[in-house]
Formats: sequence, structure tokens, C-alpha cells
Amino acid sequence: MLLFHIIAGSFVLLFGIGALIFSKGEKLHRYSGNLFFFSLLLMAGSGAYFADDPTIAISSVYFASTAWVIVLMPEKKI
Repeated sequence: MLLFHIIAGSFVLLFGIGALIFSKGEKLHRYSGNLFFFSLLLMAGSGAYFADDPTIAISSVYFASTAWVIVLMPEKKI
């Protein structure tokens, strides 16, 4: 399970860099962002499994999910 957490964290870093490199609106930017989000959920879930106090993992899931909802909202709703 620790190896899974390390691999998920590596994917978070890789896809996060990809989302930053590609221009906003490009397909690769969206693809990298989606993979970043799902990798973050997997990493936070495995981190919560290992932690004595999973507060940081829960906070990470909350903030990532909130950002995900904002991104999926139609343009003029915010």
C-alpha cells in the first residue's frame, strides 16, 4: 500500500506539472488536470489509510473537490 501511495504521489506531481505547462483550454491541459485530480484522490485516500490523524488527507480531498466543482460550473454562474 505504501508503494501505491508513492506511485499516486508521483502521478500527482507529473500531471500537475503537465497542467501548468499546457495552455488553458487545450485538450492536454484538461486531460492533465483530470488525471491530476483523480491521482490526488487516490493519493489522499491511501494517505488517510496510513495516517494516525487523516486531517491533511481529508483537507486535500475537500480542496480538490471544491476546485473540481468550480471548474465544472458553467461560465457565468460564479
